[in-house]
Amino acid sequence: MERLNDLTRREYYASFPFADEKATMEAVNAALQAILGVPVSPDKTGIYLISSNAGFYSSVAFWEEVLEKGPGLANPERFPWTLANAPCGAISRAFGITGPNYTFHGTAMDLPVTLEQIDFDLSQELISQAWLIALDFGKNLKENTRLSVLVFSDALEVNALMAQLYRQPYGLEGLSSDALKKFQFFATD
Repeated sequence: MERLNDLTRREYYASFPFADEKATMEAVNAALQAILGVPVSPDKTGIYLISSNAGFYSSVAFWEEVLEKGPGLANPERFPWTLANAPCGAISRAFGITGPNYTFHGTAMDLPVTLEQIDFDLSQELISQAWLIALDFGKNLKENTRLSVLVFSDALEVNALMAQLYRQPYGLEGLSSDALKKFQFFATD
């Protein structure tokens, strides 16, 4: 794995078959547990999740069921997973994290906005550790769900990554998914 700088930022990747958001989140939490363990200070840990499709598939399935069977017979267990911030909340609950948690709906292009929030929270000492999680659910049973995690414990680490992103040709407008893959944040299967 190529390092972006010589700081101690930790980077992790996982990929697993998609079932639905609820079942997939159980696998995500198990992977995070194996990778990160328990946060040292849950009240000073922040979760920053980027996803282009969190909640999408459960929402489609839920509303298809509502149309087919009527609202009274649709499976209510699926409904909470229709919300884009449900995965971030599930991670927070699983790890007892009471620090800030954000869901950024988007792609790798939204990484700078997410990093700015992490930088602010670390600089203001609202948190002592940030878990930056990219989570893209597989679109069907043939496509894996992808999970990438960066762990920051210092605003200088965030600033170093931001500086590298901004040095790309043509500024942020010049960033492509190919350019961001060299940072190995959004993993590929």
